[in-house]
Amino acid sequence: MSQRIVCKFGGSSVADAGQFKKIKAIVESDKNRKVIVVSAPGKRNPKETKLTDLLYSTYDLASKGLDFSTPWNLIRQRYDEICNDLGLGDKLTEDLDSLEDKLKNHPESVSTDFLVSRGEFLCARLMAKYLGANFVDTFPLITFDDKYRITPKTYEDIAKTLSDENQLYVLPGFYGANLRGEVKTFSRGGSDITGAILAKTRASLKIRCRLNT
Repeated sequence: MSQRIVCKFGGSSVADAGQFKKIKAIVESDKNRKVIVVSAPGKRNPKETKLTDLLYSTYDLASKGLDFSTPWNLIRQRYDEICNDLGLGDKLTEDLDSLEDKLKNHPESVSTDFLVSRGEFLCARLMAKYLGANFVDTFPLITFDDKYRITPKTYEDIAKTLSDENQLYVLPGFYGANLRGEVKTFSRGGSDITGAILAKTRASLKIRCRLNT
């Protein structure tokens, strides 16, 4: 049984289409790189706002019934640019339209953690499409209690879900599920935690962790 490698790519590594192409080259350079964890797109230059911070701003405005179009349009623009530059078309249009509708008409149904986690969720969706990989959501795959202790069942579920050695998997970092079935984010930089959790399953999956930022 070959030893699979978990690769984690931080925000700067997924900032634009050029960075996506670098990741593809890295993944394809070693056939054992089979589990890919990504953050939300980071800054492309020092003056730019991180996508995660734009999501926090969007939530703050939407939850108060205020116009959130300025940060939201910047978010859409970032994903649209990545999609267009990679030739993926309107891959995320439906997801973004659905989120915008909820924020406008039912903001109470969107939690802070859920909205902010969409940065990683949408990036992982794009990465999976670009790499021709299987997208696996970390909600509710990774479950933890109110003290952020990972449940034993999490490792069992990971082993089952990522059981095919021949498949390439892409997962979003930064979040999981609490025992009430809600999306909960880790602290900032939490995609590293996701990579570590996946790597810890190596007893059954023979995964070792390789962090790329």
